[in-house]
Amino acid sequence: MGHLDFLKPVLGDELYEQVEAKLKDNKDVNLANLASGEYVSKAKYDDDIKARDAKISELTDSVKKFDGVDIDSLKNQVTEWQKKYDKDISETKLNSAIQLAVAKANPIDSKALMPYIDKSIIKFDQEGNLVGLNEQIEKAKKDQSFLFAENNGGGTKPKQVNLGGQHTNSTESEEAELRGAFGLKAK
Repeated sequence: MGHLDFLKPVLGDELYEQVEAKLKDNKDVNLANLASGEYVSKAKYDDDIKARDAKISELTDSVKKFDGVDIDSLKNQVTEWQKKYDKDISETKLNSAIQLAVAKANPIDSKALMPYIDKSIIKFDQEGNLVGLNEQIEKAKKDQSFLFAENNGGGTKPKQVNLGGQHTNSTESEEAELRGAFGLKAK
């Protein structure tokens, strides 16, 4: 029995030969060297098989959930959503920066200045600074100076423009003429 050779150093030659003779034709006893790691009990083997079968069943059920789902299409949708999200965030960030810069330019009304700003040419540089806006604001300060408080005496209202005619208090004679024109009595 060559598979019992591991017992020879433990039992000695004489005792080993006796054990070997007793087990030679015995079908009820099977000796194995557990130290070699090759032997697994039937109960453990059966448990391992059951656990493996349960895991296979679980994975099969998981795969069935995705049956008919186009994974590549899902990946493309996620990519498109990410691009849209990034674009929306970028636009929001750019619009906020533009509004802040426009407000700092001290216009009488920021909304009134916005039609003179071309957002399509405004970008962020690598340092995160706006490029293409300051030039437009300076041009608007020259061409549409009425939009800026600094060009209207520093106030928040535009200065009054004289369109001709008399804008002072009317005289008594003018007042009498007006009263007469409307059929009113003089004071």
